[in-house]
Amino acid sequence: MSTRLDRWIPLVLLLGGVVIPVVGWLVGVYLLFKSSVWTTKQKVMAALVLPFGLLPAFWVLLTPVKVVAANSAAAAAGPNYVLIVVWIALVVAPILTYRSLRRSLLLNSVNR
Repeated sequence: MSTRLDRWIPLVLLLGGVVIPVVGWLVGVYLLFKSSVWTTKQKVMAALVLPFGLLPAFWVLLTPVKVVAANSAAAAAGPNYVLIVVWIALVVAPILTYRSLRRSLLLNSVNR
């Protein structure tokens, strides 16, 4: 049975680690596994798809980048595309997981 608290669990998983690093996400995982709304497969997927929600994306975004001279070889190589792809994955995967959990929650509430 879906409770009022179940509506907040996907959001806590997504943003909990950003608001209260690590602990906020752990609270979300605890609530997720206590809930009867989602299947075990969905719970494991949500807990393992990039742990700590969007926190790793913020870490990468806020990590200082080494400044290089404009005429150096590193500057000539252009932007670090690997870092850009990793950052996009760190943002997109938790958001897709959030959407999946929300969709399942809505379907479960309609079917009951």
